[in-house]
Amino acid sequence: MIKKFGLPPADLNKEPTEQEKDKVKQVKSYVAIPLTKKAKRIEYTAYFFKKIESRGDKILDKGNKFIVKKLDSPDTVRDLLKISKKRFGNGNIRVNGDRNFQRRVMYHALKMNIDIKLSDKVLQREYEQKLRMKLQADMNRANQTQEKLREQTRGIKAQELKQKQSELEKRKEHERQDRRNQQHTKSERNQSEKTRNSHHDFSR
Repeated sequence: MIKKFGLPPADLNKEPTEQEKDKVKQVKSYVAIPLTKKAKRIEYTAYFFKKIESRGDKILDKGNKFIVKKLDSPDTVRDLLKISKKRFGNGNIRVNGDRNFQRRVMYHALKMNIDIKLSDKVLQREYEQKLRMKLQADMNRANQTQEKLREQTRGIKAQELKQKQSELEKRKEHERQDRRNQQHTKSERNQSEKTRNSHHDFSR
């Protein structure tokens, strides 16, 4: 082995100094570790819970559900819906509690396009009716926007076509003018030649 590879380095088994250990620690401290989905979800929830606590509202996180202890700000309702959508998925959010609380959540869920299920059957029917009306209104607005875009496109195309026709007419007019100028020049040249030929050449 020694004949083939030679002697090992002298400092192979040497213990690193304190300065070298510090350098290794510094390098390790800059290694970025990617967050898992669970860690991202926890970070997302913690961000909104800090905002909720800053308003003085109180929400308990039980993992598979949230318990509302104190809720005054409408911003907290919206933040709670965002967390629930992220954690449980759109359409898997069930809202319990008194009718006033469910109505508040329903109002914000409709504005945020978040699908929820209400335990109050009367409110659930009202929510479904309003949701259908909102979806229909959104669809009508989208159709109107598309129709306006089509009209604008047709108007732009018509304007471009008119401009091209105008340019074509101008080009044709220039070509006709060039032909007339060439014919006039040719006619003048022929007339000049005729005039020269009609004069007698007097020479001594």
